[in-house]
Amino acid sequence: MENLAEVPMLLLWGPGDPVFSDLYLGDLMSRAPHADVHRYEGARHLVSEDDERVFPDLLRWVSGLTRVHQVDSRPVIPDEQPPRRPRLWDGLHERAERTPGATALVEMSGAGRRVTWRRLADTVDHLAAGLHARGVEPGDRVSLLIPPGADLIATVYACWRIGACVVIADAGLGVKGMRRALRGAAPDHVIAITPGLALARTVRIRGLRCSVKGLAEIAKIDAPMPPEPPESVDAVVVFTSGATGPAKGVVYRQSQVAGTRDVLRQHYAMTSSDAIVAAFAPWAVFGPTLGVASVLPDMDVTKPRTLQAAALAAATAAVDGTLLWASPAALTNVIATAGDLSPIQRHSFDSLRLVLAAGAPVPVQLLHEIQQLVPNADIRTPYGMTEVLPVSEVSLPEIAMATEINGVLVGAPVGGVEIMISALDTEGRAGGALTLKAGVTGEICVKADHMRDRYDRLWATNDLASRDLGWHRTGDVGHLETSGRLWVEGRMAHLIVTAGGPVTPVGIEQRIQQLPFVQWAAAVGIGPTGNQQLIIVITSLENIAHGLLDFDRVQLVREQVPEFEIAAVLVRNELPVDIRHNSKIDRAELSNWADSVLAGYR
Repeated sequence: MENLAEVPMLLLWGPGDPVFSDLYLGDLMSRAPHADVHRYEGARHLVSEDDERVFPDLLRWVSGLTRVHQVDSRPVIPDEQPPRRPRLWDGLHERAERTPGATALVEMSGAGRRVTWRRLADTVDHLAAGLHARGVEPGDRVSLLIPPGADLIATVYACWRIGACVVIADAGLGVKGMRRALRGAAPDHVIAITPGLALARTVRIRGLRCSVKGLAEIAKIDAPMPPEPPESVDAVVVFTSGATGPAKGVVYRQSQVAGTRDVLRQHYAMTSSDAIVAAFAPWAVFGPTLGVASVLPDMDVTKPRTLQAAALAAATAAVDGTLLWASPAALTNVIATAGDLSPIQRHSFDSLRLVLAAGAPVPVQLLHEIQQLVPNADIRTPYGMTEVLPVSEVSLPEIAMATEINGVLVGAPVGGVEIMISALDTEGRAGGALTLKAGVTGEICVKADHMRDRYDRLWATNDLASRDLGWHRTGDVGHLETSGRLWVEGRMAHLIVTAGGPVTPVGIEQRIQQLPFVQWAAAVGIGPTGNQQLIIVITSLENIAHGLLDFDRVQLVREQVPEFEIAAVLVRNELPVDIRHNSKIDRAELSNWADSVLAGYR
C-alpha cells in the first residue's frame, strides 16, 4: 500500500455489508489515509445497486482527476501559524484565576448541581492528564454519550486539551440515529452513561470504554499534562438533525470552533457579566470558552416541548441569566404554561437582555408573546445550520415591519459572513453562478471563517456542498433583498417541481396559515419530478374531519394562493417534525402520506 500513497483513491462503501463491515473500511483508511471516502447509509455489499448516486459520484470524482489532485481534500494548513489567539480552554482558566469561587455552570435537573470556575478548570486539567495516561492520544476520536451537563462539558474540554476529537451523537437523533452516527464516525474511545455504553456495544471500540462514574478515578491519576495541541487538529464531529435524510457528520477543527466562539462574543457583545440560559443544550458547551456562566433548565433535551415556564424562570434566576437560546417548540410551551407563573417567577425574566429563538421558522405571534414575558430583552432569530452558525440574524421589530410573504426573513449576514444565491433552473437544480442579485430564488451559499471543515466520510456530499471554492452550499432555498437581507423559502429537498417549474413551500404555507381554521400548513409535492402536483396538508384546532378537506374550505385555501394550482388539501392531527428541535416539518414523510391517502390507502 505504501507504493500507492501518491495514487488517487476513492472508497465507496456500503456500511450494511454483512461481511465487509466498517471494520474493513477503517483498516483500508489506515493503510491509505489519502483516500477519498464516501459511506452510503443503507447500502450493503452491492453498493452500486443499492444506491443510485454511486455512478454519478464516481464519474464526478474521475472527472476531477483532470484537475490537480489534492492528496488531502481538507484545507492545507500553512507551516507558519498566525499569532496565537486564545485557545478553547483559555477562557475557562482565566475565569478560574480571576473569580475562582464564582458559578461557571448550573444543572437544574434532578438534585441540581452548581460548579465553580475553579472546580471546572481543575476537573478539566485532571481529566486531560488522566485520559491521556489511559491512552487517549491527539487525533483520536472520543464518543461522548453523556447528557448535557457538567460531566459532558468537563470531558469535552479535557479531550480538546489533549488534541482529541469528540464525537457528539446527541439524544436528539433518537436511538437508531445515534447508532448510525456512531458507526459512521468510528470512534476510538467511548465515555458514556450506562445506556450509552450499551449502545456503544454495537460499534467496535479499540480503545477506552469508560462509564461517566469512572471519570472521578481517571481524574485522580497522577500524570503530566499532555503538550498543547495545534489549532489545526479536529475538535468535534457533530451531526445534522436528520430532517432531510440520515444525519450527516460535520467536522470542525479547533480553529473553527474558536472562530464560532469569537463571532458569538463580538456579535452579541458578550462579557464575563453575562450568563447563558441554554434551553438548547449544546450552547452550554460554549460557556467556558467564552468565560461566561451557563445554566441548563430542567427539561428533556430530546423533547424541547417539555420546557415549562416555571423551569425556565428557575434556571434564569439561578444565574441571573442575560442570554436565552431556545427552539420555537420550547418557547411555544413556555408561553402555554406561563399563566401559572407567580409574580416573583415573572420577575426573574427581567435580567434577560437577549432572547435567541432558532432551529426552525418562528411564528411572529410567538415572538410577540415572548416579548411580553421578557420585557427587557431584545428578541432575535438567528439563522444558521450545523455547518455554520450564526449566518444571519433579524430582530422582532424588523420581522414585524416586513410586508413580503414569500418565505421567512432571516436578516442580514453577521460580521465576517458572506451570502450569495445560486439560481434554480426549471428542473429545480441550483446550477446558476453565485449572485448577489435581489429577487433571484436559488440555493443559499455561505462563506465564513467559522464554517465547518468538511463532512465526515462523505466525499460526494462534501464535493457537492463545496464546489464553489471557499463556499458552503446550505441546501436551503431563498432570495436576497436589495438591502442584502436574506429570506428563506424552504429546503432544496422539499422543492415541488411542477410542469411549470420549481415551487418553494414556505411562502405558500405562510399565506394559508393566515386562514382562521388553519393551525399549521405544509406544502408538498406528489408524483414524478417535473410533473409534481401541489398538495396542502393542514392541522386545525377546529373539529374538522381528517382526510380530504371539505369543498368550501378548500376554495378558501386556493384563494390564498391563486397563482398556484392546488390538487388537494388534506387534514391530519399533527405534522411530523424532527426530534432535535421538534420544529422542522418532515415534508418527505408528509408527501408519502399524502400520496398514500390520495391513492385510497389509510
